[in-house]
Amino acid sequence: MKSKFLLSVTVILALLGLAAGVFFVSPAYRSASPVLLEIVHSDVAVKIEVKKSAKGKWELLGTFKPTRENFHLYSKDLPRKGIRGIGRPTLMEVVSSSDAIRWTGELKAYQASEIILYAPLNLSVPVYPPGAVELSLPFEWVGQPGGVTVELSVTYMACSDQLCLSPVMDKRFTVTIPSLQ
Repeated sequence: MKSKFLLSVTVILALLGLAAGVFFVSPAYRSASPVLLEIVHSDVAVKIEVKKSAKGKWELLGTFKPTRENFHLYSKDLPRKGIRGIGRPTLMEVVSSSDAIRWTGELKAYQASEIILYAPLNLSVPVYPPGAVELSLPFEWVGQPGGVTVELSVTYMACSDQLCLSPVMDKRFTVTIPSLQ
């Protein structure tokens, strides 16, 4: 009987310790990034969230992920109408925002692009490797942080070596960046 009691007390203390770790210790719990938008359109999942780096810098982070296996997205550096009509760039752009935010840099991709050759057309095109692509737009708060409405535009096109899906061009969304300070 005494051993069951000790086992029960040990289990309860362990559970309390885990709960304390989740609520009081875990930095990941406290610094969760708010997701501003999640959609799937033309077989690409798009998630846009706000992140703060360890250095205190803010960024709007867009993750673009084809839902079909072995599909890639085109480089952000591809011309808007593609190269001789082939492809569309992967873009996340600010159409309008509050004066409380200052956009501090250019669109950055966390993945390096590679060149693929369309042999029948003798055409080289920059693409990201198959899978998810993360794009970042850095910003800083100028006015009162949080509750700021931003209109965004996304453009992308997913292809495999056999098939291209319909491009999404200048699809607009309005999101609100909550108070995060």
